[in-house]
Amino acid sequence: MVIQYYLYINFKKNNIIMTLTNKIFYLNKYKEKTLKTVTSGVYGIKNKQKNTPFSCLFMLKQLITVKVINLILKGESCLKNLVIDYLTQDGVRILSIYESTITPYNGCKYSNKKILNEYKN
Repeated sequence: MVIQYYLYINFKKNNIIMTLTNKIFYLNKYKEKTLKTVTSGVYGIKNKQKNTPFSCLFMLKQLITVKVINLILKGESCLKNLVIDYLTQDGVRILSIYESTITPYNGCKYSNKKILNEYKN
């Protein structure tokens, strides 16, 4: 039986959401279970203070109970390096870091919509 812990951190425009899960691999099957989910509003942090380094580190202190994790980051924020530095200084061993932010590169060009003139002069 192999147990791996995953820390999902979702950086949104006005909030940070952190989820700690574990994956158990037993008899060729995966079972994933959410251990704890934390947002900055749970601890009474309101408005513009939600997206500050203080709130991010405070939530990490409350959430981290294991010493070996896989880190999955999503969203655009300058706090990503701060999170990685804090985890390594705290003695947490990071097995992998996965960045799942979706960035558009303008994609395909849309075709023009045809305008039908119902009224002719």
